Amino acid sequence: MRVFKLFFYLVAFIIAFLDFKNLRICNAHVVLFAALGFITTQPSCVYDFFIRIFSALAMFFLTYAVYRCCGGIGGGDVKLCAATALVLGFSKASCCILAACVLALGYGLFLHYRKNPEASRKTLNKIPFGSFLCPVSMILIG
Repeated sequence: MRVFKLFFYLVAFIIAFLDFKNLRICNAHVVLFAALGFITTQPSCVYDFFIRIFSALAMFFLTYAVYRCCGGIGGGDVKLCAATALVLGFSKASCCILAACVLALGYGLFLHYRKNPEASRKTLNKIPFGSFLCPVSMILIG
């Protein structure tokens, strides 16, 4: 099981790094993230399995509604939130997304109040949310 957890951490780190660098999250990485995380956490019974599936669908539709109505979050982030809910369950995934939002807000404020505020306004609408969601999920799965 430790091998799966190490691979999960590696995939989460790769997702965070690539999202920060390119502002893109690859579908294959999200599927690998969900599969390795699901194997690592192993649902205890069939009931827990169906609860995680339901929570992943609920989280997908909630974040997709934010994506369609407000913008500011990409499609890869929506899929990554659903994968996080599949791995952690709905309650831990909600805490994970809230903590990632707080970290992204801090990063956005840092970009806004650095020395060149004119340049930061151009990049302020492009904050890589997956780069904050992956480390928080790595902490919560540990």
